[in-house]
Amino acid sequence: MDRWLVGAVADIAWTHINGSGSKGPPGPPAEYTTEFDWIATLRARAGYIPTDNFLIYAHGGVAFADINLNPANDGPWNDSSFSDTETGWVVGFGAEYKVQHNISLFAEYSYMDFGDGSFPAQGGPTPNIDFDNSLSLIKIGFNARFN
Repeated sequence: MDRWLVGAVADIAWTHINGSGSKGPPGPPAEYTTEFDWIATLRARAGYIPTDNFLIYAHGGVAFADINLNPANDGPWNDSSFSDTETGWVVGFGAEYKVQHNISLFAEYSYMDFGDGSFPAQGGPTPNIDFDNSLSLIKIGFNARFN
């Protein structure tokens, strides 16, 4: 559409993104770790092409992630763990530069939010451990087109 672009993007990434948190009081504090094993997105992308080789764009859509939460210390929650595939949303922006006819470089920022979660605490003084699952992700890479 002249210098405007509209499209769709689907991707999946195996990750080792870690985080940590704590729970308490009541009771003694419990430290825990979180890990994202993989992340996948399905996004709409709209952008503007100011020159023949350069694209700036925004994107948004649905995100999926496999999230694990485990105790990080010996304490009242050390038998508690949680693993589940969560669904959330993603928004962001990026830029892409065409180096050659079939090769382009890109940089992209995405914010993903999988909502607040809760799971039963085994052996702890409170019935649940609550957590917030959101992350910011920066990607830098290249695209190869085969045509």
